[in-house]
Order: sequence, then C-alpha cells, then structure tokens
Amino acid sequence: MSQPTRRFRHGLVLGKFYPPHAGHHLLISTAAAACDQVSVLVLAASVESIPLDLRVAWVREAHPEPHVRVLGGYDDVPIDYDDPEIWEAA
Repeated sequence: MSQPTRRFRHGLVLGKFYPPHAGHHLLISTAAAACDQVSVLVLAASVESIPLDLRVAWVREAHPEPHVRVLGGYDDVPIDYDDPEIWEAA
C-alpha cells in the first residue's frame, strides 16, 4: 500500500472495535500515516459482552504512536429502526 502524499492536521476514526480486527488496525495505521494527530473513539453499549476498557486497551497497545490518541465512550441511547424519524435524521 502506498503512503498518502497529503498530510492532514487531524484524523478521526470511530468504531466499536468489538473486537478490533485487522481492518480496524489498517484504518488506524492509514490515518496515522496521513495525519499529524489521530483521535480514535471506541464506542460501546453497556450491554455488550466485551468491556469498553478492554477494547480501549487493545487498541492503545496496537497503536502506541504518540500522535494517536485512543478514547472510549458509551452510547446507550436506544434506536428504534422502525421509526421513520430515525431515517429522516440521517
């Protein structure tokens, strides 16, 4: 894979990383190669079987670059996929 030629100041990678896999790591590594700073936001719901803290630790361990910042957050807002307002908000 060729290296990006354009540099960006800040990149953002969002995901559940439930669990993290090779595609997630490729995405983060690509962002890290193209950006001066990268924020990775690991999102979880409190009902999921793999704890958020563990997923954050896994991603941090795999991406120790000083310009990659890994954060975690919960999103327990219920979504009714049958509600037309959800689709109209997109």
